[in-house]
Amino acid sequence: MRVLVISPKDPQVPKQLKLLMGGESTYTNMLLTHPPVGITFDYFEDALRSGDISYHWSYYVLLFLQKLRILPIGPRIQAFKIHAHYDAIYDHAYPVNQISAIPIIASESSSNFIFLDQYLQLPKWYINITYFFKKILFHIFDISDGEIRSEKFDNFFVFSKWAMRIKNSEFRIQNCRVVYPGLPIPKLKQKGKRKLIKILFVGVWFERKGGRILLDVFRNLRRKFTNIELTILGELPKDLEVSKSEGITQYNFVPYKTLLEYYASHDILVHVPPEIEGYGMTVPEAMSYGMCPVVSNICVLPEFVEHMKSGLVIDAGSQKNLEQALGKLIKNPKLIRQYGDAARNRFKQKFSLPVFQKKLLTLFNSV
Repeated sequence: MRVLVISPKDPQVPKQLKLLMGGESTYTNMLLTHPPVGITFDYFEDALRSGDISYHWSYYVLLFLQKLRILPIGPRIQAFKIHAHYDAIYDHAYPVNQISAIPIIASESSSNFIFLDQYLQLPKWYINITYFFKKILFHIFDISDGEIRSEKFDNFFVFSKWAMRIKNSEFRIQNCRVVYPGLPIPKLKQKGKRKLIKILFVGVWFERKGGRILLDVFRNLRRKFTNIELTILGELPKDLEVSKSEGITQYNFVPYKTLLEYYASHDILVHVPPEIEGYGMTVPEAMSYGMCPVVSNICVLPEFVEHMKSGLVIDAGSQKNLEQALGKLIKNPKLIRQYGDAARNRFKQKFSLPVFQKKLLTLFNSV
């Protein structure tokens, strides 16, 4: 089965870190590298270069309207003409046109509406106006996404139960199901016993991912425990500075291969957004490496981690709760290993590549 894949990827050398797709790009690369048995994936950018597809004239009209902010800020609307044979189209995250009689399977991690409202914190009146035009123009140009006209897709799924609730409540969408994205199961090297406990934070949106809360907590704990270190992978706000002398290492950006090495060499992942999290791909990534996850109790995150079984779930925005949770783990390193092992087992059962491939293949076979 030949499938055209329309899904976002980040550039190899990013220019603006806040515009990175992050987990969406990780998902796309995983998808293209590990297709289900019997499926051949053609990435749409490659198909454009080869001439197997081309942009429809409506693409340029809609792109112009997006640049004018008449349509909502978000993934670029895709509209194509097909010049080769495809058995199906798989579209992730992008609004896309209905293309002749080719069945379309679509997915989203959460909702662009959440991104505009919670991440960018745009005025409600602006969001409402742009969505008014979005509904009209999507009907005129026969465009669908996970918010408008999703019933036109042959199959539609989201990445979490939380995302499905958003689709149901905000957009009254009833035709979606939940399929957790899968990641490869890495081979682990045996971690030797060590006194040093390494804590990891990963996030381009430092404050929105709970970075400031973690930084304050770590500095408090460092006064009591000298055997802890913190690695921050993400850009810091301009008013913050850190140094290795206080046990903190920070990088604005690391390549994905290097990120995986950090998962393998660290013990605890802290991912504690105080308000919102669209998905949080870093959590199952860390779980796959046997890290002990500490997450906040919002959005999809409690779906990843079972409290006091495969990690710790704390109250969102609570510095006190985070300090108590990390203090508990630092005092009892065996608990870190216990939760880490349980997290890896949970990852294998629910969030691993073999589980995902089986479900995705079922969806493709159904169309």
